[in-house]
Amino acid sequence: MEASSVLPCKWCTHLQGLLLTASFLTCCHLPTTAQITIELEPPQVIEGENVLIRVNNLTENLITLAWFRGMRIKSPQIGQYTPATKVTVLGPGHSGRETLYSNGSLQIYNVTQEDIGFYSLRIINKHAEIVSITSIYLNVYSSLWTCEHPSPHAKLTIESVPPGISEGGSVLLLVKNLPQNLLSLFWYKGVIAVKKFEIARHIKATNSSVPGPAHTGRETVFSNGSLLLQEVMQSDTGFYTLRTMSTDLKDEVAHVQLYMDTYLLTCYHPLQVKIESLPQNVAVGKTVLLLVHNLPEDFQAFFWYKSAYRRDTYKIAEYKRAMDATILGSAYSSREFIYNNGSMLIIDVTEDDAGYFLLEILREDLKIEKAYIQLHVNSFVSNSKDSASTARLSIESVPPSIVEGGSVLLLVHNLPKNLQSLFWYKGMIAEKKSELIQHIIATSSSLPGPAHSGRETVYNNGSLLLQRVMQNDTQFYTLQTMDTDLKYEVAHVQLQLDTSLSTWYHPLQVKIESLPRNVAVGKSVLFLVHNFPEVFRAFSWYKPAYKSHTSKIVEYHRFTDSATVGAAYRGIEVIFTNGSMVMIDVTEDDAGFYMLEILREDFKVEKAYVQLHVNSFVPNSKVSVSTARLSIESVPPSIVGGESVLLLVHNLPKNLQSLFWYKGVIAEEKSELIQHIIATSSSLPGPAHSGRETVYSNGSLLLQRVMQNDTGFYTLLTMSTDLKDEIAHVQLQLDNPVSWPFVRVTDTTVRVQSSVVFTCFSADPGVSIRWLFNKQSLQLTERMTLSPSKCQLSIDPVWREDAGKYQCEVSNPVSSKSSLPVRLAVIEE
Repeated sequence: MEASSVLPCKWCTHLQGLLLTASFLTCCHLPTTAQITIELEPPQVIEGENVLIRVNNLTENLITLAWFRGMRIKSPQIGQYTPATKVTVLGPGHSGRETLYSNGSLQIYNVTQEDIGFYSLRIINKHAEIVSITSIYLNVYSSLWTCEHPSPHAKLTIESVPPGISEGGSVLLLVKNLPQNLLSLFWYKGVIAVKKFEIARHIKATNSSVPGPAHTGRETVFSNGSLLLQEVMQSDTGFYTLRTMSTDLKDEVAHVQLYMDTYLLTCYHPLQVKIESLPQNVAVGKTVLLLVHNLPEDFQAFFWYKSAYRRDTYKIAEYKRAMDATILGSAYSSREFIYNNGSMLIIDVTEDDAGYFLLEILREDLKIEKAYIQLHVNSFVSNSKDSASTARLSIESVPPSIVEGGSVLLLVHNLPKNLQSLFWYKGMIAEKKSELIQHIIATSSSLPGPAHSGRETVYNNGSLLLQRVMQNDTQFYTLQTMDTDLKYEVAHVQLQLDTSLSTWYHPLQVKIESLPRNVAVGKSVLFLVHNFPEVFRAFSWYKPAYKSHTSKIVEYHRFTDSATVGAAYRGIEVIFTNGSMVMIDVTEDDAGFYMLEILREDFKVEKAYVQLHVNSFVPNSKVSVSTARLSIESVPPSIVGGESVLLLVHNLPKNLQSLFWYKGVIAEEKSELIQHIIATSSSLPGPAHSGRETVYSNGSLLLQRVMQNDTGFYTLLTMSTDLKDEIAHVQLQLDNPVSWPFVRVTDTTVRVQSSVVFTCFSADPGVSIRWLFNKQSLQLTERMTLSPSKCQLSIDPVWREDAGKYQCEVSNPVSSKSSLPVRLAVIEE
């Protein structure tokens, strides 16, 4: 049993916000000379990588060491190891990706965002007392934290064929959209393109490949850039990086993540249908859900077998879709529940349930598809009285699928008659931090838990009402009941959100970026489209930003893969299938607003706007602008949320009568912010006025307490006494403070005359990067090379004076942050 008292811990303070990837604290009765410490290797971890939580100063006289997910006494246990017997016992917190070593260290493979949090190591002595608790915080950086971002002009992509494979099988990392002027390409293991991780390189001119330091003899590169990996092992999982170099010395980078389906038998080929065991390791007396992914929509029937072989004596159940009926088989034990999505729930698990299960699916075309899952059962029984009863407690989602913003009732069936209390949890594990609400039958009272959002209501019949459902509400929900004889029962239900039903659901907003932002006469400009919908019917470009026959530049139809030019087409426009458009040999007449109109698959229309700024000044030209144009300047150009911005007007007409400000690029009444009458020096707010806008007599507009939805274009319309009007536009941009970057180095200790590469990782696009050496701006030498975006610093060869502390600083117009220093040691040959 655990010790009745534990020494209090002093909580560590996080330095530099999110940059502190790992912090540890220890509570122990051990002498300071033997204090246990733990550390992360590597200190910063990106999604898809592996991490080792290394234990230092482990004592020899310990009885048992146990790893837990979290810092609470009742946190879920990942597993425990007993040195005397060399026995490892896995707990409910084990996800199937953790390995416990005899030195106390914990390895986590293929980390995800779900792994973020505290991990605790408890040391237990021969008296079954906890003598030490050491904790560390793991922060997993998103896979979007990359160094070089892919080129906007081409979508270099990689596809894993098949998506998931079994150990010992082969996988092809299929490359699509290689640059036409390819010079060479390089494959790397991991997300960093450095020499030590190079698998192979391919030279197009000679059609030859050269293996790199990370080549294992199982990789083959083809002339189309694809990589074949044979006899795949567990250590092969994770990210792979492809770097291409074209003849104009431009490089591109693409990544792909390799997954391994460890539950598949090696004698079977990987299948589309997959089964997930929730939890992956189940204790005797508990409940397990064999969750089926990618069940074919056109199936006629499916069959569950308690074995990896198809025999009638092993058949658990058969489900026939036409009759919506389940037929029980010889191996049915009354503890299995079959769902029409193919999944199977097993309650009151026994040791005999361990082993392989087979799901066989009969498709509409009479083809048979099979999937396998191995169930791991922990034979030890908890000291708690948490056991399952024979009653079939179940939950039904009413309706089965809902629209975002709607309500759903998780309807409970077959509550125990002698019910004392019940608990609802978000997720598959009944732990305190996930508790939504508890309900006491005797007093008919409810108490919200740590996960309660204020939108959950529990009823006397145990059912849970969830209102204003959001995207992050979709997952499993768990109901735990306790009766008067202290017996527990558990049931699960999955909440599904059908976004296709939503009439107001919007994908990411389409945006257009002008590259460059200001283009000189005679040069080219790219209108780069971001968040372009994957499924669309057609799109059209207009100049100016109004939809009319005369303003249409071009229209593209996806079905025919053809483009039709319009009345405004000048022969200098080139469009791409991702919606982007290039204009070459730009003139002053090209300045102004452009509109992109997209016709989506559901016939909804989406619009995006961009303003082209043309610099009319031509070097050595004697031509000057004859008339001053009305223009607007954002002061400051970029701001942080909550601040104020002045839209400063230049070159107002002298005979001004009135002016009007609008939110957007179209001067229409519903978008009017405010109007100003010069004669009376009075202002009148419009329908779009928020109470934060103030107009001045010089026409300028002050916007206070700027919010995210204030970003976009603003339009000024002026009217002179001769009833002539003039229009100008300005775009308001909101910049958020940058997040903390971090630096990785290929090796912290290198020899003289060797090479080293530092990589700066940042989650913020479009930042400026500066390198620091010993807290001073780095002075580049002929031995140092920066990548195009400056996120990689290479030193080749290394000299002794290169030893010291290296940092990278990222910045945008409103903020800057520096990484923690990385120390480089240089030794003699």
